[in-house]
Amino acid sequence: VDAPVHIVPNGKSIDELPLESFAGNGAVISVTKNGGEEVTVKELESSGVEVRRGDILMLHTGWDEKFDSPDYNLHPYLSVDAAEWMVKRGIKMFGIDCITVDLPTPLRPKGFDFPVHRMLLGNNVLIAENVTNLASIVGKQTRILALPLRVKGSDAGHARIIAEVLH
Repeated sequence: VDAPVHIVPNGKSIDELPLESFAGNGAVISVTKNGGEEVTVKELESSGVEVRRGDILMLHTGWDEKFDSPDYNLHPYLSVDAAEWMVKRGIKMFGIDCITVDLPTPLRPKGFDFPVHRMLLGNNVLIAENVTNLASIVGKQTRILALPLRVKGSDAGHARIIAEVLH
């Protein structure tokens, strides 16, 4: 889980964030994308999954299944508009089953400045990357816990992320 200080000067570190930043109601959206394709606002809005203020939003692309493959580094990514949409919705954390929320490393131009990281973390929306096993909870009401190791001054923390399906 990335904390704001990961990319925002003087942002909060993992140990400075309250515990409630890492737990909450979950919304899980699924999209089908090829590597190097961006996920758009239209796809999030047409998913049929309600995203509410304070939710932890997870995006299932199926890319976690490619983790041990060379294809893993050329993954789907989030458009800046989609990140803005999440900020306006007031989510507290965004998770994805890819190595990063931003443009894949092989496609980045010189001077790339991580616009999706900046948009989300700059607005105190935490980021969880390399999330796995989202397929079974797509569209279900869940409570998500993404509890990172609490390391003083850390810009991120490894987390065991779990979801409890609510009835």
